[in-house]
Amino acid sequence: MGIREYARHRGCSHVAVLKAIDTGRLERSIYLVAGKKKVNPLLADQEWFQESICSSSSINENFDDLEGLIAEVMALDVDKLLK
Repeated sequence: MGIREYARHRGCSHVAVLKAIDTGRLERSIYLVAGKKKVNPLLADQEWFQESICSSSSINENFDDLEGLIAEVMALDVDKLLK
């Protein structure tokens, strides 16, 4: 599958797919045919998902936000809120 076709499959621009290739987000799924980059969509979807889910910075940021929210809720004086 070509780059543009894979982009349509993903619902994104071909530039986003090229960036994913250039940054190493897509590696195993890319191969050459007559000097042109092609995409194995099954592997690419797996890589795309894994890189999105396993991005350590986004996981840590989300966890920090959740910890902050939990701390705020725990500090609430429920009796005052209900009056």
